[in-house]
Amino acid sequence: MTNYTNPNLTQREIVETSLLAIEAMQAKVVETADAANAHTADALDYVTAQIIAQHVSILTGSNIQLEQERARLFGIIAAWDAD
Repeated sequence: MTNYTNPNLTQREIVETSLLAIEAMQAKVVETADAANAHTADALDYVTAQIIAQHVSILTGSNIQLEQERARLFGIIAAWDAD
């Protein structure tokens, strides 16, 4: 849902809901990366180890993007609260 599909939402509600969504996604990304990293303690085929490393790398990149968005949304809320 966006503010276009529900015009009754305030901009603050949209930003706060967006922040919650980003934080929930970050938690899942970290959980998935941790699970993938746990497999590296096992004896793995070289190709399997490479695929796991690539997977973790992609998740790390996703988490960086999510953190940037979290910081942007948090900054919007902080600016509103400062007024």
